[in-house]
Amino acid sequence: MNLNQQRLDSLLSQLAMAIASNKWERIARLKLEIEYLRAQIQKGEK
Repeated sequence: MNLNQQRLDSLLSQLAMAIASNKWERIARLKLEIEYLRAQIQKGEK
């Protein structure tokens, strides 16, 4: 597993915890980070 995929897994875990805690600001911030990281991963795969 590469570093970006590990980072994505970590962000998804953090997102799940934020959702469970109803931390909406954190959820929004994590969502942006995840979208950015996914774009980076896709760019790297091409």
